[in-house]
Amino acid sequence: MAEISKPVATWRRIAAAILDFIMVFFGGGYAIGVDRQPDR
Repeated sequence: MAEISKPVATWRRIAAAILDFIMVFFGGGYAIGVDRQPDR
């Protein structure tokens, strides 16, 4: 298994990039949302 260095499948690379993109926006939006709660 280690002797064959197969490149990562394209769909896995795309899926990882999309997930990273979503997580960055989710984490940033969550932090901003917690910081800016309206006074109620």
